[in-house]
Amino acid sequence: MAKTLKEAAITTASARSKLVAGEYPRRLDADAAVWYRKGKRGGVWFARWRNWGEGANYLQSSVGPANDVNDKPTDGLLTFPQAESLARQIVQQARQKQKAAAAGPALTVRAAVETYIVERDARDCRRRGRVVRSDAGQRLRRYVLGQEKRGGQEAIPAAPLASVALHILKESDLLAWRADLPEELKGSTAQRLINDLKAALNGSYGTHRERLEPTLPAIIKHGLKAERSDSDDTVPLARDNQILTAAQICRTLSTLPRNTSGGRTVPISVSPKTAHYLNGWWAFLYISGT
Repeated sequence: MAKTLKEAAITTASARSKLVAGEYPRRLDADAAVWYRKGKRGGVWFARWRNWGEGANYLQSSVGPANDVNDKPTDGLLTFPQAESLARQIVQQARQKQKAAAAGPALTVRAAVETYIVERDARDCRRRGRVVRSDAGQRLRRYVLGQEKRGGQEAIPAAPLASVALHILKESDLLAWRADLPEELKGSTAQRLINDLKAALNGSYGTHRERLEPTLPAIIKHGLKAERSDSDDTVPLARDNQILTAAQICRTLSTLPRNTSGGRTVPISVSPKTAHYLNGWWAFLYISGT
């Protein structure tokens, strides 16, 4: 394609109006192009790219109908920039799929989660000295993989996310899964579930890095990042009541024995802002002797 492709003026509606019926390309890269096909009833866009795998030398896919009236975005019709962008996405996804298929069966979210569950179950069994099912496995089966009907428990269908291949996983896939979680799921439980899924996906990427896109870790990070919350709302009111005034500190110090260097060491409660830097609620205050 790189040596024989002759590009045509198809980037504007005005330029396309001067063309006779036929097919006209515009290069995307050395092995791919977006094409404009002009017919009696209007024009359409399609993508064509070189196939380095089995099958035909070139593959192609429809992009959509062209807006041959003007160069403004219109529902149901595509300008050249819109068609070019979609064509790039189509070619990229096709190449990713081909790359993944060449290395073996496609890696899916389900496969990543199942491998992670096996590892977590094995770890918990070693720690407890008996066969157990990890809490992480139970959460992931319920909210990602699905469960068959057992006893009085109804069957739980798998989340759509489970069947998504990792090489085409998008941030929107992860956000849609999060949005579908039950509202009654407690915040701490939901966060543990999200952390488990994140660990499963990152673990799969670490194992199969050569088969997956380098952008996958960023997709996982942003799709499963912890939601921000107002720190003032998360601080228990009781904590504020535990902060000591200067007078209270002096009274407490007077009851403590001096250490060998003539000073006193006492634990004190600090404010949430100070605790953020001290990484905890309690600090030890040393007062030198007089």
